[in-house]
Amino acid sequence: MNPYITDPDRIPPSDLYADLPLYGRYSPKPDGFCIDLQHINSQSPHSLQYWASVLSICSKSVRIYPADESSRDVFALGSIIVKSGHLHTQESAEYPEIDYSYADANEVQATTLAKNVLTHV
Repeated sequence: MNPYITDPDRIPPSDLYADLPLYGRYSPKPDGFCIDLQHINSQSPHSLQYWASVLSICSKSVRIYPADESSRDVFALGSIIVKSGHLHTQESAEYPEIDYSYADANEVQATTLAKNVLTHV
């Protein structure tokens, strides 16, 4: 089987890796969720409400990678990937909120590099 197939409907149940969360990654559909571009990188109250509504549809049914309690789950919504720990409850105040800004910035740079090298994928 081609490991780059993104349509989970094309993965046979007998495939050795069919039970892995990232194998047969989510395939965007024409009628799937699309983000409202005006809210990208915006901190306005209206945009924050919009992103809260996006999180409300990030449930276990669209989760493609469950994370540990102290990390972020990965969700596939249409053409976007959302990382959030909103499904995890914070057990104690002794664990402060984790700053993922460096990890996210590193991921953006890695994606840019990969696009230049992996043009055929």
